[in-house]
Amino acid sequence: MTLKRFFLAALPLDVVADSAAICALLQGRVFPQSVAFAAPRAWELAQKDPSYAGMLGQMSLVIADGRGVSVAARLACGEACAPIGFESVGFFNAFFETIANNNLTVGLVGGPPGNDEEVQNKLVTAYPGLKIVTTMHGYGDSAAKIEKLMLAAPDVILVGMESPRQESFLLALRAAGYKGFAIATGDFFSHYPNGWAQAGCPAWMRRYHVDFLYRLCREPKRLWRRYLVEYPLFYIRVLQSLAQKARAAARA
Repeated sequence: MTLKRFFLAALPLDVVADSAAICALLQGRVFPQSVAFAAPRAWELAQKDPSYAGMLGQMSLVIADGRGVSVAARLACGEACAPIGFESVGFFNAFFETIANNNLTVGLVGGPPGNDEEVQNKLVTAYPGLKIVTTMHGYGDSAAKIEKLMLAAPDVILVGMESPRQESFLLALRAAGYKGFAIATGDFFSHYPNGWAQAGCPAWMRRYHVDFLYRLCREPKRLWRRYLVEYPLFYIRVLQSLAQKARAAARA
């Protein structure tokens, strides 16, 4: 997979082909990997916590999460950048099917106590052959969790925590010597057992790229801030960054 890392409004992004390219890393066991997603909220976090940009910079792969980020990335770097988010049904289906079909083992870390077991039960039902060797919730001492994960040594570790804690966890895993595929999954653990907002979305809404309206209507309490606050602020930051670059180029 050919990557091109560039900076969009001061945060790193890797231009990748599509979800198939990510799954190819799993199928080919191209490890180690530390994978994070950059949704619009990432730019807000970076404003509040300057160390967050540095965390993303240490990831082996930072993926544009959502159509808005992918469009901005294409405009900024001039290359195709597919919208790939772990919340996308198409992506996580391909992701887990690839793991199951290639006999990879999995570790789950995230969500409130008991939630990880719910996710495990639903995943092994949905994806026959999926081998989950250890699960743990996302609260409490990270060092103990990392020690347990290193002993279980799963090929793939899913980390579902709030940012920047999940990115910090990925870096701590790598520092502990983990050599597999570790990926940040955001809210996946908390919401997968109860169904997914994209399920049942009409094909015409996806075709015209307005499926976010369907998700917003399904889960307004969870998603209103993402679409009505975080996205507009993200667009403003990107436009400001592009304008600054244009002025600098004009002065050069």
